[in-house]
Amino acid sequence: MANLRMTSGVAACLAAMAAGCTASPPKIDDVKEVGAGTYTIGFSAGSGLGNARNQEQAMAAAVGQAGEYCHAKDQKLLVTTTGRNSVTFRCVVD
Repeated sequence: MANLRMTSGVAACLAAMAAGCTASPPKIDDVKEVGAGTYTIGFSAGSGLGNARNQEQAMAAAVGQAGEYCHAKDQKLLVTTTGRNSVTFRCVVD
């Protein structure tokens, strides 16, 4: 019976710690022109567990926002480079 209480206590502590470690949402910067027709958008993965997955999600969100930027100009997105915290792209005519 003591082992059951100890196991339940450990499980409750782990659940409480996990609840306190939830990831913050990614931060996506505004699009900035860095050259003639070349733009960059920065991003940050936020914090929390699973940082590699958060980084992928943040990059995907940045690419999505870059696509929206180009589509608003009736153009298509052409990603030229991706970095640890930024995506560089061009908007091209279809």
